[in-house]
Amino acid sequence: MQLFARGAGIHGIPLPEAGECINDVVFDSYGTRLAVCTNSCILIYGAQEDWPQLARIDGAHYDAIWRLSWSHSQRGDLLVSCSEDRQVIVWTEQGFAWKKCFQKTLGAPVLDVRFASPALGIKFAAITAESQVSVFECTTHTTLQCWESQDVMIQGKGKPGAVDWQQP
Repeated sequence: MQLFARGAGIHGIPLPEAGECINDVVFDSYGTRLAVCTNSCILIYGAQEDWPQLARIDGAHYDAIWRLSWSHSQRGDLLVSCSEDRQVIVWTEQGFAWKKCFQKTLGAPVLDVRFASPALGIKFAAITAESQVSVFECTTHTTLQCWESQDVMIQGKGKPGAVDWQQP
């Protein structure tokens, strides 16, 4: 099965408009949906033969969107995005639309985000271009409105560009 195709190919996901770059592609925990981020939007597709577009979030960020991460479906259908605009945004599906349920501006462009294993609760980590790692945890699992954060500065040479979790 072809994943990406120029134009509206029947067996491929259409590539973004001219001048747009695909910055990240990530499947949900069961491999049934695929999220793609470009410089200006987030696209969500169903993982069927014809890759139907399920949602499009235009203007998701004010600058290039670098990375996406799905929460495990045990914790709800959440998608976190990060951007050059220094923001992390958690999106939740409400009917056929995706809405922001959390948004935070950090001190530098955010290079990567990653949800933790569901065994750790609803948690994600983000890393900035200034080597700051922030861990966010949702304390209200039913409403997704309250998030606490903890920041850690990474010392050493070089600039880290990715964050991940060790499985419990």
